[in-house]
Amino acid sequence: MIQVIKSETDILKGLNQEQKQAVTHNGKPLLIVAGAGTGKTHVITKRLGWLIMEQGLRSDEILALTFTNKAADEMVERVDKLLPYGYVDLWVSTFHTFCQRILDSHALDIGLPGDVELLDGTGQWLLVRQNLEKFNLDYYQPTNNPTKFIRSMLSHFSRLKDEEITPQSYLSYAESLRASSDDMEASGGKSKKQILKQVQDDGDGGVDPKQVLEMANAYHTYQQLLLDNNKMDFGDLINYTLKLFRERPNVLKKYQDQFKHVLVDEFQDTNWAQYELVKMLSQPQDNLTVVADDDQSIYRFRGASMSNVMQFSKDYKHAATVSLVKNYRSGQEILDSAYDFIQLNNPNRLEAATTFDVHKKLTAQTKETASVTHLHAKTMHDEARIVAETITELKKRDTSATWNDFAVLVRANSQAEIFEDSLGSRGIPYQNYAASGLYKTTLVANILAFFDVLDDYHESRAIFRLLNLPFFTIPIEDIVKLTHYAGKKSITLYEILKQPQRAGVTSEDSMLEMGRLRSWIEKYSELAKKEKPTSVLYDWMHYDGYFDYLNGMPDVDSMTEYRYLRNFWEHLKEIEAAIASARVKDIVNIIKQERDSGDSGSLPPDVESGPELVRVMTIHSAKGLEFKYVFVTNMVDRRFPTIERREAIEIPDALIKESFPEGNHHLEEERRLFYVAMTRAKRGLFFTSAESYGGLQKKKLSRFLVELSEVHALFKPSTNALAGDHTSFLPSARRFPKTAFKLPIPTRFSFTQLKIFDADPFEYKLQFIYKVPTKGKHVFSYGSTMHSTLQQFFQLLVQRSRSAVSQGGLFDSVIAREGTPDRGNPNVALEHDSQTTGNRSGDKIASSSAQERRTPRNDIGVSQDELLSLYEKSWIDDWYEDAEQKEKYYKQGRSRLRDFYEHFTQSGKMPNVKALERGFSIKVGEYTIAGRMDRCDQLADGSVRIVDYKTGKPKQKLSKEDKYQLLIYHIAAEDIFKEKVSELVYHYVDAENIKSGENMVSFLGTDAEKKEVKEWIIDVIKRIHESDFAPAVDRFFPSDDVEYVRDLGEQGRI
Repeated sequence: MIQVIKSETDILKGLNQEQKQAVTHNGKPLLIVAGAGTGKTHVITKRLGWLIMEQGLRSDEILALTFTNKAADEMVERVDKLLPYGYVDLWVSTFHTFCQRILDSHALDIGLPGDVELLDGTGQWLLVRQNLEKFNLDYYQPTNNPTKFIRSMLSHFSRLKDEEITPQSYLSYAESLRASSDDMEASGGKSKKQILKQVQDDGDGGVDPKQVLEMANAYHTYQQLLLDNNKMDFGDLINYTLKLFRERPNVLKKYQDQFKHVLVDEFQDTNWAQYELVKMLSQPQDNLTVVADDDQSIYRFRGASMSNVMQFSKDYKHAATVSLVKNYRSGQEILDSAYDFIQLNNPNRLEAATTFDVHKKLTAQTKETASVTHLHAKTMHDEARIVAETITELKKRDTSATWNDFAVLVRANSQAEIFEDSLGSRGIPYQNYAASGLYKTTLVANILAFFDVLDDYHESRAIFRLLNLPFFTIPIEDIVKLTHYAGKKSITLYEILKQPQRAGVTSEDSMLEMGRLRSWIEKYSELAKKEKPTSVLYDWMHYDGYFDYLNGMPDVDSMTEYRYLRNFWEHLKEIEAAIASARVKDIVNIIKQERDSGDSGSLPPDVESGPELVRVMTIHSAKGLEFKYVFVTNMVDRRFPTIERREAIEIPDALIKESFPEGNHHLEEERRLFYVAMTRAKRGLFFTSAESYGGLQKKKLSRFLVELSEVHALFKPSTNALAGDHTSFLPSARRFPKTAFKLPIPTRFSFTQLKIFDADPFEYKLQFIYKVPTKGKHVFSYGSTMHSTLQQFFQLLVQRSRSAVSQGGLFDSVIAREGTPDRGNPNVALEHDSQTTGNRSGDKIASSSAQERRTPRNDIGVSQDELLSLYEKSWIDDWYEDAEQKEKYYKQGRSRLRDFYEHFTQSGKMPNVKALERGFSIKVGEYTIAGRMDRCDQLADGSVRIVDYKTGKPKQKLSKEDKYQLLIYHIAAEDIFKEKVSELVYHYVDAENIKSGENMVSFLGTDAEKKEVKEWIIDVIKRIHESDFAPAVDRFFPSDDVEYVRDLGEQGRI
């Protein structure tokens, strides 16, 4: 039974009846069936806000799980606007981020080290490649291409973890399968072919038992490699969290008690393991809301289990259901076409297969008409031409339309290029949002050419590309002279670069530029042997003109180029993390192997940011988006729907836990994908096809067009093949002017962002809008090491204190207990320093006699050796100038930590830690400021001390600007956490006088200072919105400070 709050609150304004039911439902659990365009994200955000504002839940008592960081960020952004005040750090994240957060706090509870490194796809591939001989592969390691199956193996392992299949269970199954095969062969004298046929008949997929055993052993080896190397992959995040909750019920109960409500978006995309996690966390109250649309379940290829939606009705028979059917996107003709078509998937749909009262026929809320049209062409070139010309004509007719209103959807990335050519030849601005092709972009291709030359300077093709770099001024005629002469004399371009006049080059300017290129090669070839690839790349781009060239582009082009650079830079960092000694030569070899395996470089799409452009993208990438006019292309047999391509290495059926309904699963998934494509369109939906795609036979129309015409009388496929003039594909002058582009400004800010903008708007633009990669510095590596060590030290202290309290331990809890002294322990006393708390506005060196909980000397729960061990594990050895400098800082850090430890043990005063890395968001005017406090200590009188770690030397006198960061924390503690703040402390972890306590600078903000920092925040953000981001002439903060916060400030600080 649905319960609706009758009073109309602000949070319910603008919602329709079904949306209100979904937002205000008080029963549990709840299934929201959200059709395309029905305001799903709006409803989720409103429900989150309603639980906080109307039901009195704290923001950290709600867990909201999504599938992409983008979706999580969007939800947080909407909550920012919805809530009239700030809030404690929201638990809104992807499943993987949530599990990583849990394991960061509880890894030790299941025997995992606290510093496990999370591997991405590149790291996994390199780990397997470097240890390939340990896998003892036979079938899956062909002699002519030993690395051929690595990616298939990793995909297989990932799917196994989606199903929560352990190496042990896989091995047990493989051994039993082999035993059965041996028994059949021994008893019946059957041939191998007959045995495989019987295995297939028994439901085991017809796979060779030896291959199954080979892969089961490989899975076991892979998992052992991860453990031996202190690493885990994304699948481990989910499975280790499940292991933690099963083996440590007290930890599970902690989070069950914390989360008064669990909300899951895109529930149809969950896999088996993720659903198990959701069920655990929502028990025993079943305080669960899931939002799903089974008709948009299109990610089975990456582990999504649509059966979870069906299973939900069995697991929660008492669940309430709300169907959102009022569509605010599309015209009714589009909705009716899509609905009539998707019913062909019955009975394997929620609407037809469950006892839930589910209705999925969508009703358009717009009065505007819509059309569904099929355009058929002679050839694929004609099809692309028709798409481009139709877009042009629609743009002329619909004066309100922008290029952003058009999308060209393809089934596969490889089908996009011909449409790009057609759009580009007509001057129509477009961008391909494919998820691959990074290595094909001009910028990255130039970088790879640079690396190729450093690896082998006789690579003439690479040198030719460098000679044509846009910031060189060498006429093409002179480049042709070089290449002609080199070919004639059978020498390399590098050799002729030394004496270009021999090739007939007479221009002084050209010879200077050629000399510049030659000096690059000589300089960076030596550097490439000693330095990390990221360091070499940064120096080249920074010192030799590439960054200047990119910064001189129009903003729209700069953002695109920097996106490519950022993605490539991250890939380099992944390789460097996996191979500590990686050099340019290794990068060249690895990328060659990636290309040989068909990998053109991952390029995550950023669809919704950027200029006004026609979007060319796959249907999968378009999910969640909407466009006024949508073109669904290549609607012919075997292109859409595609033929089923089974996984290279399949999971045996006997191991799969999810239940599959009867039917053609592949065809049903393709129908759902077609439904998603249709429901992206608002006013115009165009299907396009061609008779010929280069083969000898005419292509049949897609069966989907035929099916649609059979179930929806108003739609008829076209049989008239249109032809066109192929000369339209010749390059032409741009016919459409570039549209105005406004740089995207963040919707929430941090102190670091504001500080950098105040120091230099151009620096702000580079880091937070362009997001330019930056080269590290040794002081930042050292500072991050010290910061991480102290955080882990106090985290370990907190964990052991909890354990000691629960087990009746020998030392008192470090966790705050409202400032009450332990009367039963004579070694524990409380001390109050009136000097510290009395000086509310003055700056002072914080006295070590501030309010502390006294602890027995040398018995604080964590030994000095353990502290130094944490330092070893946290040590970052990047960016030091040489081994001598690295050793100096390493010894210095150990010495400072010993002093830190001795200060606490000898003085007998240990901070009474209340919270570590405490996140928050506060409202200042209409703006949201997000931050994270390093440490919060509980004091004896119930008030708190807020501590922020710094490197460098303590300041005897803080300026007003120096105080801003801690003043923001002060405001958050009072407004969000409702705490009385008695002390704000900058703890200088690298000061020489740690033992005396003079490494801590303390103050307490006044009301006037807090008002001033709020005014500063509002003023800076207003200037950000109005800025042209020109470089500062007079810096508000010293330039070194800008560099510090630029490179370090956002790494988990604030």
